[in-house]
Amino acid sequence: MEKGLRAFFYDYKYYLLPENCADTEDVKRLKGTEVVRLKEENCMAPDFIRESMSEEFLEILEPSRIFPVSVNLYTREEYDELLKKQVEKRCAGCRRFGGNSEDLTGHHREISLAGVCYSREDETDIPSFSRFAEWLWELLAEETNELASLIDKGEQKKFSEKINSRLKNFFLPLEIYGGVAGNKYCICLGANSYSYQGLRTVLKMLADTANREDSPLSAAGWTVFPYFPKGIYKPSLRPDYFKRPPRIFFSEEAETGAAEIVFYEKDAESWSPKKTALRKKALYGYLCHYVGENVLLAGSASIAVTEKFPADKREMTAEELAERIERRAEEIYEGEIPFPAPLYLRADESKIETLPFKEEVQTWATICPEMSPELLPEIPEPHNTLFEGLGIIYSYIYFPVSWTDDYGSGKKEVLDWYISHAEEYPEPITLPENRIVFAKQAGIVFTHSGICEDCMVFDEKEFFRVLRNLAPVLEGLNAKIVTVKRDGVIIYDPGYIIRPADAGIPA
Repeated sequence: MEKGLRAFFYDYKYYLLPENCADTEDVKRLKGTEVVRLKEENCMAPDFIRESMSEEFLEILEPSRIFPVSVNLYTREEYDELLKKQVEKRCAGCRRFGGNSEDLTGHHREISLAGVCYSREDETDIPSFSRFAEWLWELLAEETNELASLIDKGEQKKFSEKINSRLKNFFLPLEIYGGVAGNKYCICLGANSYSYQGLRTVLKMLADTANREDSPLSAAGWTVFPYFPKGIYKPSLRPDYFKRPPRIFFSEEAETGAAEIVFYEKDAESWSPKKTALRKKALYGYLCHYVGENVLLAGSASIAVTEKFPADKREMTAEELAERIERRAEEIYEGEIPFPAPLYLRADESKIETLPFKEEVQTWATICPEMSPELLPEIPEPHNTLFEGLGIIYSYIYFPVSWTDDYGSGKKEVLDWYISHAEEYPEPITLPENRIVFAKQAGIVFTHSGICEDCMVFDEKEFFRVLRNLAPVLEGLNAKIVTVKRDGVIIYDPGYIIRPADAGIPA
């Protein structure tokens, strides 16, 4: 056994520090070098076995992604003896445990020599939102013939009811439309009937889960849109604006460039609340058909109905509006139109109580405005914990930098790369069949002291497992991990053992 060996972490892999290098700064200056690779085969970082070492040539294309680390080296026999002790100590009561501590099958990739395991399943555990999402598409993949038949017959109501009957088991009923995109049947999801904008991020997660190459629904030749796409979505409208098009007016505010869409309805102020809601829904559906909901949300700031003739705005047809909004969205986002579209916010002069590390907020961008920098009020809803009842957690990663200089932006790019490419972590620690959409970046907050990257977390265990895998990166950036829940806010120190900053208990 050898402890405290100098090594480095680069692109999710571990290497011993070359003998001709004094430190990782020397490594960063190399374009390539012969190295000893430490593979996480039958072991888990920072503890490795000699039998899983190999010599190879390493090409270094991104030196900024190199981080120093201290590792321990064991023989396979030494490692397994220590692992057995952890299995005996930690695994009792886990639904995944077969009861035989001598059988280490699967344990090498799940539990570390420090006893940390994010795969444990207790009897009282509720499946994560990610797992429910996977089950949804697995069930619907078995029903694609029926769903396709409903689309072919134009029975949209039955199509929607069928999918919502599955969806309601773990989420909210949605507006659902079935159509054909190219040569594929598709499911379109909408949450415009809810006031919470953050739900669109959840729809994106659901669609991403369905559209993965290994998804049963994708394998069946189907695709899912988290919005109502142009050219596919054509709902039944009341009144039928397709036959009698509404009058549409458009303007861009001179100073901010905010785009406003206004429908002129001469008797709008006399509508009942129910009629108003129905008309607005129909008008929104009309726009989604011609513009596409993703483009509409990215390229416009507001949609209104008025009975006062909007003389200060230009009247357009739906086709003209679609062309203008699409061009505007492409200009704003430099060609690739995101969904959901982010909101860009700036702190005002008023003093607000904020979450940890979000003091003195300068600016922030978010695709989930419900997750704000403000502290939890006594009654948390609607606020940061709004989606917790659905099994969706608000978390963020803070690292201290001056985000106005190149150094700060470079560190952010490194962190973003490691988080967004988490699936590239080598097997067997990450297996293809175990990869899930466990989180979505929901925003970024810039403060005087650093940057906070907000996350909407769909599987908390997997989220912490990935952060554990990124221990060298997070420790190298002096990062902190924060979770925001109804029962309190917890700050964690990153590492191979992720502990609350004020306690000694692993997360």
